[in-house]
Amino acid sequence: MTVASMDGAEALRSEFTQVRTYINLLAGALLVYIIVRPIITIVTSPLRGMNIPGPKWAKYTGLPYSLRDLAGYRHREEYELHKKYGPVVQVGPDELSFMTNNAIRDIYAGPTACPISYVYNRFGNTGQMFLQREPRHREMKKRFTHLFSKQTLLELEPSLQELSGKLFDNVNAHKGEPIDLLYYDRMLNLDLAGELFFGKRFGGLNGDPGAKKFSHMVDFAFLHYMIRETMSPVLALLKATRSFLPLTLKDLYAKKAIASYIERNGRDSGKRDILTKMLVGDRVTGGKPVDDQVIQNECTGFTFAATDTTSNAMTYLMYEFSRHPEWQEKVRAELREADVDGKGYPMQLLRDLPLLNGCIHEVLRLHPPVMSGLPRVTPPEGATIDGLYVPGNVYLSVGPFTSQRNPEVFKNPDTFDPTRWGGSEYGTRDMQDAILVWGKGARACLGQQMATNNIRIMVARIISKLQVRVENEQTHDDMEHTDHFALVAKGMKCMLVFDDAP
Repeated sequence: MTVASMDGAEALRSEFTQVRTYINLLAGALLVYIIVRPIITIVTSPLRGMNIPGPKWAKYTGLPYSLRDLAGYRHREEYELHKKYGPVVQVGPDELSFMTNNAIRDIYAGPTACPISYVYNRFGNTGQMFLQREPRHREMKKRFTHLFSKQTLLELEPSLQELSGKLFDNVNAHKGEPIDLLYYDRMLNLDLAGELFFGKRFGGLNGDPGAKKFSHMVDFAFLHYMIRETMSPVLALLKATRSFLPLTLKDLYAKKAIASYIERNGRDSGKRDILTKMLVGDRVTGGKPVDDQVIQNECTGFTFAATDTTSNAMTYLMYEFSRHPEWQEKVRAELREADVDGKGYPMQLLRDLPLLNGCIHEVLRLHPPVMSGLPRVTPPEGATIDGLYVPGNVYLSVGPFTSQRNPEVFKNPDTFDPTRWGGSEYGTRDMQDAILVWGKGARACLGQQMATNNIRIMVARIISKLQVRVENEQTHDDMEHTDHFALVAKGMKCMLVFDDAP
């Protein structure tokens, strides 16, 4: 061996020794972290010394809970923990989960309602619904409330009717064969969102292939913002943000679509649609104009909030009808007795049909479009939640999937039973208080009446003329719940078969 090769070998051994040393140091640091972190957590936890029920690991780490969240089963973990430990459960060193109506009031709806947590930053602050600062949120919400007034809903009814008619035509064209109803429901709601918030439909119900691309943007919006929020230093360092992350609906579509609308119609076209009301304000209610950048943020947020949530509610209702043919027969009889087809499926008439609305209430209870708790945080001085004093800076939530299955409020909570909503008031006060599907208090969903009207019209058109059944047992597996902020059907499809109703 030459001197040069010996020197080279020695240098290589030296490099390996350095690498091994670094690995040992990292392993040692990791070991120290694993040992010391739980001790630090116990010492610094705002819940230290409080004997709150929950799994033992929750006092040291929230990692098991977070892993279930990433897997899409946080809602189920939350539900099972409450069944085991009771109405309040510690799920992390600084996090509690509640399930009672009193907790819902104290966290979300009362005068001492807790502020929203930092997790809303993951949405990129795209609109008033994600703003953390309460004064700013109140100011912005006032500017948008008029967009969803009763008068606006009446003005939008022709669009709802036309799009639900197109969806029926698509379903009717495939009678006797399996059809993915979830896909068509999503295209309906994406087209509606396009018309209302961007001045132009996406063309989903007409088979436009571009609509599916925008639908996927809605699907991955939360993931996009979560990655951008949590990994922004890394992405900035790599200068790979644009190549690593997909463009969002706002980045790719919103700005161009709104500019195109203004070019076609001007800012004050005299139209009564939602986008014009944002551009020029509302003369009837005194609503002020909104800046173009804010409009882009809001319209993107509204589209994200409306598309998947309403589509899921529609699809799960038809799925429940396929599992309970006796209920589709009862609702069909109610619709025919009211002559909804001959009268054009008017919103006002459908709103007063108890069986139809009982089924809608029940499917929203069992299959809430947002399943896990909307996170809040206690103020620095702490707060009393359902009689329990909780120190400051503790994360709190009540999950709709859990509260809407509270056995103290709902008898046989896992059973589809629309009769529980019977009567003109649609259930008891306790039942209504336990429903979190639309949120509560100042941050309740602005578009809930629009969404409910959309569901009523679509279901009435289909069930009055067609009967539905599942394609096969695989449909049940496909429709298993997974939870990625919004409800996502496990198979991301719902294969149903429609035939002429007797």
